[in-house]
This record gives sequence, structure tokens and C-alpha cells, in this order.
Amino acid sequence: MQMPSGEFRFPPTGIVICGQNSLDQVGRKVDEVGAKRALVVTGHTIATKTDLVDRVRRSLGSKFAGAYSGVVQHVPRHCVVEGARMARELGLTY
Repeated sequence: MQMPSGEFRFPPTGIVICGQNSLDQVGRKVDEVGAKRALVVTGHTIATKTDLVDRVRRSLGSKFAGAYSGVVQHVPRHCVVEGARMARELGLTY
């Protein structure tokens, strides 16, 4: 497989929300960035050993597009490619 060429931009994280009741703000943050739906990206352990993805799903309601749980330590290229493929299949754009 040939490596694609182009320019990639990684904007800085503008805000981090944490603490009690932080999930209550997830839907509002999706709106603030101008998105209609969100893809939750996480590792396998969080997706299978906790209820966090289900809690985010409930918080987002119809804004929940899906979850990609294939991220592994150091996020190798194949994880990014697979996550981007899933986002495209869901019709998500940034």
C-alpha cells in the first residue's frame, strides 16, 4: 500500500472537559464545533471493560454516529486509517 501524500493539520485542543457531570456537556460541544453527529474514538479496553461508550451514546442521543474502538497504544497509522474509513462510511466530515 502506498503512503498517501498531502497536508495534515492537527489543531490544538481548544478545551478539555472533565469531572462530575462532564458527559452532560458532550452534546452541546458537538453543536459548538458545528457538527451534527460525533464518532467516539477509543481503545478496546475502554469500549469493552467499561460503560463509558454507552454513557456517551446516551448523552449524545441522535448525535451519536458510532464508536471506533480500534485505537492501540501510540496510535499507529493503521488505526488512523481505519477510524477515518469508518467516519467516511458514516458520512462524517470535519
